[in-house]
Amino acid sequence: MFKIGSRAELRRLGLEALVRREGRAAGFRAGRPPRLEAVIASVLRARIEGDFSPGGGFRALFDGARLLTLNELLRLHPMARHRYRTAWHRAAHDAMLLIAPRARLEGPLAVEILRRSRSSVDNDGLAAALKFAIDGFRAAGLISGDDPSVVAEIRLRQEKGPPAVEIRFLPFGGASSSPSCSKAEAWEARSART
Repeated sequence: MFKIGSRAELRRLGLEALVRREGRAAGFRAGRPPRLEAVIASVLRARIEGDFSPGGGFRALFDGARLLTLNELLRLHPMARHRYRTAWHRAAHDAMLLIAPRARLEGPLAVEILRRSRSSVDNDGLAAALKFAIDGFRAAGLISGDDPSVVAEIRLRQEKGPPAVEIRFLPFGGASSSPSCSKAEAWEARSART
């Protein structure tokens, strides 16, 4: 007896194409582990470095960490999404312990996010893809919340190269929020200072 909708039942009915599509949607590829597991492993094994200064903010670099795209996150089973969220919460907690265990930042803050990867993703999905990382820093105690009174602005940037994620929490209202310069100019000025 077959379960309705099981792979064996679909094969028996001649719907092999549906079986193949179902396997791809779940993230399985022939001979390779699921992408989700590889991404979670990259987050947990990432080399962490960064710095903290009370007036200058907090920076954490997760060298080797990869992100799931927003489209991949939306397709995940809730338990798989929970494992991914837990991995980012653990990575944020580890970063806090390594960089500045007692660091606390008060809002308003600007969060600058740099994603480095072989390919680019849509900017509209990039902030959502990093939601769990920002929530991890909130859970670790770096920021009191992630509502607009604390996180006033999120700035996104992508580069091509080996995988890495960098997150900076900076006081909001410096040169980068001035209306006289563009975001690109502000990023270059801030990068030149650090």
